Amino acid sequence: SGTPLCEVPTLNVGTLTLTNAALSVKSGVLMKVDYNTQWQTYGGTGRLVLATTTGTSDSPWIYTGAVTADSYSYASVNVCENVLWYGTIDNAATAKGDTVTVSGTWVLDSDANVGSLVINEGGKVVKNGHTLNYTTLSNNGTIDTTTTGLVYTQTTL
Repeated sequence: SGTPLCEVPTLNVGTLTLTNAALSVKSGVLMKVDYNTQWQTYGGTGRLVLATTTGTSDSPWIYTGAVTADSYSYASVNVCENVLWYGTIDNAATAKGDTVTVSGTWVLDSDANVGSLVINEGGKVVKNGHTLNYTTLSNNGTIDTTTTGLVYTQTTL
């Protein structure tokens, strides 16, 4: 599947904060959280924060890529205000636990599985024709089941 932008292995806690980062990840994986059999212990905890200081609600900062975690690991994604994330989390439904907090917009680009989904006021999740499974849902944002093909132009620095 190729090399992720960031990998958080065995028993490590890692936070990757991207702010106004214009990037392309060939593998399509922003963060991978996994168990390394060499160490014979449990997986890691990975936190991905997608942020902007220049995006607006009409012209959000765009990030694209997946977050994966194995059955020993935890992953979380925070989609900040004025950010649009095209991606998925735990597409294979293997993570020990995961959380997505949305204050901007999350557009699924494949099926996603989330333990805890928090959609803050003004936040929006667009299923885009994909399946979104979650265990708990909280706060006052929206899940849009009808919108497809949202297109925005990347904000420039």
